[in-house]
Amino acid sequence: MRDDDPIIEPSWRPQPGPQERFINATEFEVVYGSARGGGKTDAALGDFAWHAARYGEAAQGLMVRRTRASLDKTIRRARQIYPKDGAKWIRSRSCFEWPSGACLSFRHLANDNDAELYQGHDYTRVYVEELTQFPKPEPVDKLKANLRSAEGAPCYFRATCNPGGPGHTWVKQRYIEAGTERVVEAIKNPLGGPDFETDRLFIPAKLKDNPALIARDPTYAMRLATSGSEMLVRAWLEGDWSVIMGAFFRGWSGRNCRTLRGSEALDAVPVLRLGPRRAVFRGLVGGGFGNGQFTFVSAAARRPGALSRVVWRWRRRQGARTDRDGGRPGHPRAAERRG
Repeated sequence: MRDDDPIIEPSWRPQPGPQERFINATEFEVVYGSARGGGKTDAALGDFAWHAARYGEAAQGLMVRRTRASLDKTIRRARQIYPKDGAKWIRSRSCFEWPSGACLSFRHLANDNDAELYQGHDYTRVYVEELTQFPKPEPVDKLKANLRSAEGAPCYFRATCNPGGPGHTWVKQRYIEAGTERVVEAIKNPLGGPDFETDRLFIPAKLKDNPALIARDPTYAMRLATSGSEMLVRAWLEGDWSVIMGAFFRGWSGRNCRTLRGSEALDAVPVLRLGPRRAVFRGLVGGGFGNGQFTFVSAAARRPGALSRVVWRWRRRQGARTDRDGGRPGHPRAAERRG
């Protein structure tokens, strides 16, 4: 299909806001989501419906999750959307195929070995559902090598996710911490010549951005609000990435932290002299709760007198109780780990 060919628009339409921004994005990597109920699955399925309508047989997609069973709900939703455009579910190949020849396959990706199974495959879209369920980025990154098109269709990586899960930290560092602005990264050209540029984008979405779900299930927000601890609710309902599941302190949030650098950190942390090739991590828990403040100190010394870690000060809004020491003010707890 040529760029000037007319498009027969798919039956699925994005909702205004994050979904619309997602299917119109031209960045190489786009991660969608945050809170539960933000319309992530529909956004991914709808994006490929529009891609198939635009590029026909050249549109070849792959959608993965860590297990094949976890894709069942996504496939059920796809079976509600795609047949309206003539696409058929081919069970033996676990894919939807359009009359034009466009195809979206559903597979699992548990580890690096599974990623090797896709060598030689060509895709114009790779979708990863629940990106934070992957403890390491390596299996996911390997799939990007399969993004190529002999017909010239644009090749993009797309992912959806919520806060939490074994991959929370690396996903947050790579995609979330930069905010919602486009991030551009220079890549050295392995063939010589000018360097390449790659870009990525994070599109946050919350339940309020999915009025279709709210209309169908008006009490879903209530169930999210009563689903667990305050931290869990903040992660699932508000899409709060600063929440750390299972953290030492139940109320921990990066929003209540202050980072000390340079001379401030040197004044706050005693210098650890362990030799030029040894590092130490030191944590002190307890004490100083009377004024509603608590200090957690971490330091790493790569050479005598050098500090490369930051010092965090956390202001607690509600008391001084901790999960491990029973909340006794002034109860010191220290730990050291040499590396």
